[in-house]
Amino acid sequence: MAGRAAYFPKGGAEKPSKFTKPELPARPTEYGPVFDTEHSQLPIAGYDKDLYDQVYGGRSETGEAVVPDAPPGFDQSYLHPMLSENERLRLTLLWYHTRLIEEDDVLLAKIDTLVKGLQQAIGWDYAIAGILNESTYTRLATSHLPIARLPRREATCAHTINQELSSVFMVADMSQDWRFKQSPHVECGGLRSYAGTQLRLLADHGEEIALGSLCVASDTPQPPLSQFQQDLIVRFAELISSSITTHTRQRRLKEREHMESLLSTLENDVGLDYETNAVNVVRQMYPDAQVSLQVSRDGMLAVNGRPAFSFSEVYQSLWEDTQFIEEIIRTSNYAVLKAAQTVRAVVARCGSSDKYIVVASSNIQHVFDDFDAWYVSKSASIIGDTLQGLLLQQALEVRENFLRGMTHTLRTPLHGILGSVELLAEELASRAALDAGIDSRPDSTSPSACIATIKNSGQELMTTVNNILKHNTWTDALRPCQLEPYNLKRLERDILPEVLALLPSERLRGVSIDFRHEFMDDRCIFNTDAQMLKDCLQAIILNAIQAVLLNVVGVVSVTARTTSDISWLIIDIVDNGSGIELANHHRVFEPYEKLDSLKPGAGLGLTLSSKIATTLGGSVKLVSSALASGSHFRVEFSHPDMSALTESSASAMPTLDNLPRRFSDVSSGDTRNHFMDHVTSYLSKNGFERSAIADAGLIITGKNSKEFIAEIRNSNPNAPVVNCQPGHNVNPSEELPSLITMTGPVHTQKLDEILHRADQLYQNLSREMAKKKLKEIGTVYSHCESVAEAPPPSPDVLTMARLSLDSDTAPSTPRNTTSPLKALLVDDNLINLRVLQMFCHKRQIPYITAEDGDKAYQQYKRAAEAREPFTLVLMDLQMPHCDGIQATAAIRAYEAQRGLEGCSIFMVTGQDSAKDKAGSRGAGADEFLVKPVGPRELDKHISHYFKHYKAARQ
Repeated sequence: MAGRAAYFPKGGAEKPSKFTKPELPARPTEYGPVFDTEHSQLPIAGYDKDLYDQVYGGRSETGEAVVPDAPPGFDQSYLHPMLSENERLRLTLLWYHTRLIEEDDVLLAKIDTLVKGLQQAIGWDYAIAGILNESTYTRLATSHLPIARLPRREATCAHTINQELSSVFMVADMSQDWRFKQSPHVECGGLRSYAGTQLRLLADHGEEIALGSLCVASDTPQPPLSQFQQDLIVRFAELISSSITTHTRQRRLKEREHMESLLSTLENDVGLDYETNAVNVVRQMYPDAQVSLQVSRDGMLAVNGRPAFSFSEVYQSLWEDTQFIEEIIRTSNYAVLKAAQTVRAVVARCGSSDKYIVVASSNIQHVFDDFDAWYVSKSASIIGDTLQGLLLQQALEVRENFLRGMTHTLRTPLHGILGSVELLAEELASRAALDAGIDSRPDSTSPSACIATIKNSGQELMTTVNNILKHNTWTDALRPCQLEPYNLKRLERDILPEVLALLPSERLRGVSIDFRHEFMDDRCIFNTDAQMLKDCLQAIILNAIQAVLLNVVGVVSVTARTTSDISWLIIDIVDNGSGIELANHHRVFEPYEKLDSLKPGAGLGLTLSSKIATTLGGSVKLVSSALASGSHFRVEFSHPDMSALTESSASAMPTLDNLPRRFSDVSSGDTRNHFMDHVTSYLSKNGFERSAIADAGLIITGKNSKEFIAEIRNSNPNAPVVNCQPGHNVNPSEELPSLITMTGPVHTQKLDEILHRADQLYQNLSREMAKKKLKEIGTVYSHCESVAEAPPPSPDVLTMARLSLDSDTAPSTPRNTTSPLKALLVDDNLINLRVLQMFCHKRQIPYITAEDGDKAYQQYKRAAEAREPFTLVLMDLQMPHCDGIQATAAIRAYEAQRGLEGCSIFMVTGQDSAKDKAGSRGAGADEFLVKPVGPRELDKHISHYFKHYKAARQ
């Protein structure tokens, strides 16, 4: 036998059987027949309790309706029905539950099946299920009778709805009942026996109402129904009522799905015209209603055909004119109720604004529910949220402009102060007016001490200003993360220069800063917001360096690593500084908390780090700390998005042309120091091997003795000597040409610089030794010259190389530019412009000034057209008329249009936001320097763009 195909049911499919979905008759399009034309245009009277008690006499023992005597003065040919006791509530539930009921064939089929089953069970001629609205009795399903819409006044069921609920209203022979014997359906239609009960629904507050009736009828008088038969009618009526309730719930759930679909579309495509879009989405759900977006400061809402109503009258976003509905039901129930004014509305306020979405309907039969309230409220909240977002964006833009202005205002004078102080120090030094060293006595009034005090105070103030501005940024504004792949091995190069620039150089001479990396499978690429990560770590590293400034041996280590399963990225910052006592551990991340009152700054750095780490999905914690024993901070990220470099991620070793990769570590007793440990570790990581002094290419020592150095030189005259001297202020010595004296701070970039200097020095020393040997054996000078392929070294090369803070951030590969220097200085602040002028004058750089971006562009064009182009532009960012970004973009466009060689453009600004940095790079700026920018920093950057530039001696 062939295998049978698998069957997979569909949960939402309607699959009635042939018994539950018979052939349904066509729905009636005509109203009638109308037999009582005399009263057809008169309203049915309202509920009258006294009259009710007189005309309805209760039930007999057999269940038949007791026929009371006619009331005195009764002049009707038959008993006209009255409205129900709470007709407005009854009609409201009827309109709500039977909306579109005649379009639901599945429901009608179920009711039809029940009606036919009841007729067969009872055995009378007919069975009918119908609903009773304000003016019409509509047969939903019948057995042996046509479907019809009949006048409510003429329908016997209009009496049934006012009987005791769950009871059967039964008249065995209507021709003998004065109330019905002349009624149209008895007199004209031949009806004799009737038994019916209510189709009932329960309102939310517990009151039961009748929607219509289920009845059986006969053209011949019938004996009273048994109690079983009466109960059967009631049970069938409950089944029909339950089916109607289910129909309503399913209909509204489908409409709710449609609402959600429309809202999803709106949320995904709000657009600039968000208000119109939202109103149109609401209008799609209510095409027959008046949908409007109103602005009302007093909460009064205008609708069609009636006075405005107050938002305070709205209950859970729904409103209706109850008084008007009551009145129109009372006076116009002889026909389908219609209104020329708004009778119901759904109203929702757009957030906290003065805007409201109003869905106003004059269709009395359209009843709104909580789904409608939710839908309109959700649409209004989208408008409110969008509006609030726009207002927030505007506020943030105002705030950002304010902070940018404050940043510019605060940093500009500090730039003038610090720049001027450094230039003054250079000038006085050139005149020998400054001491060789810094006099650190608190009562000292020497020029060097005064200048150092001014400089250090300015730097500390700058640090405080930066932290306050950043703290306000992270406290009051939520900046979204801008994720991008970031190489964590760049942390030292990207963070350390900015940190060291904030600290007094003379206090860093004993500090060693070591960055280490321990990544599983060399996965060092972290998908994060790089600028935020750097801001986070910068504050912690700055705090660690500040903690060791007073130490003779100051060591800070930064280790970035991942766990073996790469479920955690951990960055440890450890120092051997002043430490924090246990009782204060809980205060370290609180804003403006300074546990050491002597430490510079406002006490915001660690607060900022914690906030930023949280924004990035990480955390900062204090692992351990104790007084005089240092601190250990940790930054952690759970399940970081890490990847490996596509190319080899091994750190490139410094390129050496001359220096053999062998070193000797010469120390004795107390002459060994932490700088030596750092240097030897660095050399080992860069491929150097330990050797004897005689075979070494480089000799490391910590003993500051001319005799000792001379002894080493005799042992190996070709090898440069690196003398590690923490905390010393050493002056250049012409007597020891092979010596490189190293003071703090020690870090990778400084060690790279030392290695390059040692490489050049080794070449020079080797040549000198070669010349000396040639002279000793009587070789002619010309032959000596042929051996030396390069010109002899300048005297500067043979002098002792002293590295200090000015070489901390030097890139390893300078731009190979030989063009002469000619500068365009652009700044709208006369103080800053004056500082730049003094710098150029001191460095003998030709220059021209401009006070805004427009003038700078015109100056640049004129110089280019005169074939005397500028090769360096120092450009301010925030200027009137045309800012630095616009001016830079214009210059780059002009260069591209004319095919000119691009000049070097340094953005020199008080701004430091990621947006400004990105904008500057996008416009074509080569460097982005944040004020205050001192002469040393300018020297460093210029020297890496102009090969022959020589800065003034410091």
